[in-house]
Amino acid sequence: MFTVPALIIHDEQDREIPFEGGEALSKVWKNSKLVRTNGLGHRRILRDSQVISKAVEYLTAGH
Repeated sequence: MFTVPALIIHDEQDREIPFEGGEALSKVWKNSKLVRTNGLGHRRILRDSQVISKAVEYLTAGH
């Protein structure tokens, strides 16, 4: 289905899109990595310094 690399970051307490959706996406997206967070919900995840660091690390690693 999808062939480009992807980093999927999803929070277990996301009330807008259930975490199971992120898990399902990572299973069909063969070249993806799922990062699970806890306690950030749907919007705070965008401002979390650890999440931002993981995204920058992933992107600068040549993905």
